[in-house]
Amino acid sequence: MLAKEKRIELCNFLKSIKFPHGYAANLAKCISSDGSKVQGLKTHDCHVLLQRILPAGLRGFVEKKPVLGICGELYETIAELGKFFRELCSRNLRIDVINRLKRDIVLILCKLEKIYPPAFFDVMVHLAVHLPDQILLTGPVQYGWMYPIERRMGTFKNSMRNRARPEGSIAEAYAATDTLTFCSRYIEDVDTRFNRDAHGTSGDEPVGDDIFVFMHGVKLMGGSSVDRASDEDLEKLVWYVLNNCDEVYPYVE
Repeated sequence: MLAKEKRIELCNFLKSIKFPHGYAANLAKCISSDGSKVQGLKTHDCHVLLQRILPAGLRGFVEKKPVLGICGELYETIAELGKFFRELCSRNLRIDVINRLKRDIVLILCKLEKIYPPAFFDVMVHLAVHLPDQILLTGPVQYGWMYPIERRMGTFKNSMRNRARPEGSIAEAYAATDTLTFCSRYIEDVDTRFNRDAHGTSGDEPVGDDIFVFMHGVKLMGGSSVDRASDEDLEKLVWYVLNNCDEVYPYVE
């Protein structure tokens, strides 16, 4: 669908994307040597790419008008498909939203049939039609997907050192890791993964010039939100500072 120059521009856009740690893989490592293909993505990375990146990344790269008889609704269709999976994989679901998704996915696949050849539509593409019904039966998708299992199996696979005895290698590595983890909880004055900052980033160190009650580390996660405290909460905050802060004692006396 895209010329090579457009593919290179899209891949350069993917290289520039920075995710929070643990959110997805580094897409820059999945770009081919000539910079025109994306390869080696895991299943979770494909979901992130479809739900979050492609709806924004394809803008400006795809022509809206039909070219050579090809439907010009590629960007809109890909964006609708990403929105479908984003709503389907959301943490909170409503019955009316799932019923709407059941109607939308049929129209989305019909639009895709006008763009891609019949060979594109295998059983995995058709499976999207049945996903809303499965959600109605099983509940939110995060309780049933296999990403945690796949990550754990990847850890076991990296622990295998003897291909002739894979089970023994995995069992020996698991026992060694369990033993080191147990010992690390009782070792003091030694840098372990339980007392050092994660992944070499500080982020939770206290501010040097702050008062005593705020001299503690905090690690923020997720998006920021603004919430105005009530008058009662402010009074409790002032009372706590006045009764627990050493710097306030001279003024209280």
